[in-house]
Amino acid sequence: MGFWDRLKNRGKGNLNNPYVSTLTAAQSLAFDFEDASERTLEKMVNKIDKASDKTFDCDKPEDTLKWHNEAVRLVEEMKEFCYAKGAGGKYYYDTQQADYEQMMRNNLKDYIDHNYQEDMKAYQENLEYKKKIKQITSKILKLVHTSNIFLQKDLKSQFEEADKGLVTKCLNDLIKDGKVRKEKQGSTNRLTLS
Repeated sequence: MGFWDRLKNRGKGNLNNPYVSTLTAAQSLAFDFEDASERTLEKMVNKIDKASDKTFDCDKPEDTLKWHNEAVRLVEEMKEFCYAKGAGGKYYYDTQQADYEQMMRNNLKDYIDHNYQEDMKAYQENLEYKKKIKQITSKILKLVHTSNIFLQKDLKSQFEEADKGLVTKCLNDLIKDGKVRKEKQGSTNRLTLS
């Protein structure tokens, strides 16, 4: 039983019982508002929750920031809706949803203050990593394509400045994807296009 249900039941008890309080006019208006607007409020809360959940699924920090802002905007939209419905809507929002609004605002502020810069740095580093992989992969394909006989040991001289582990990863990915074949030739491997 939720807060509102317990409060409603408290107001329906025996008035001679000192432990049973009666509802205030504002509470009564809030109950009426909630009953009349239940579906709309449920839809609004679901939209807010979906926007908030999307903050966890973003690849780009800008998208995470966008969804945090969207959650705050949707909470403000719910507040406007409630306040536009009069005293009952205002009382309902202030007692039931104001904490939710503050939580969304805190999530946005917290992301901006503590995570956004770190996420942006990691995102940029990941883009640079992907760019290096693309460059190395393209160069390996070009070398193998333009050479009649290209030996794996010759990769070392072609990629002196690159991370050798990254070069090996790119070659292994090309082999795994079926773009390059390797055949044993002496103490090394001969590389050909598939």
